[in-house]
Amino acid sequence: MGLVGFTKTLALEGAKYGIRATVIAPLAASAMTETVMPPDMLANLKPEFISPFVAAITHPDGPDASGKIFEVGAGWIAEVRWERSRGAVFKTDASFTPSAVSARTTYQLLLNAEYIKSGCRKMVGSH
Repeated sequence: MGLVGFTKTLALEGAKYGIRATVIAPLAASAMTETVMPPDMLANLKPEFISPFVAAITHPDGPDASGKIFEVGAGWIAEVRWERSRGAVFKTDASFTPSAVSARTTYQLLLNAEYIKSGCRKMVGSH
């Protein structure tokens, strides 16, 4: 998370100088993944399947990805962003038990997520 915070700050501070910064969380075959994934899966996790995204966002006419976080690998590209659900309020008395939390957490805490961007909130996926 430190790298994400640093990149977002660099994107904000660097914008006036034309500096862009983006976080890429790559998924690619490596010595570590070779021990846990089959060869046919690793064949689709080549770095070559990450580099087109890097080339696109670093091109002067490319999309503005500065300050954003992306998962990239095997032809998959997704923006990752922080969201906060509406949440649930519990009484801070004897009724606040693990069972009470379990009864409400599964569904209620995931409703009405708010996309948090630069201190502003945007509702997404309201139910």
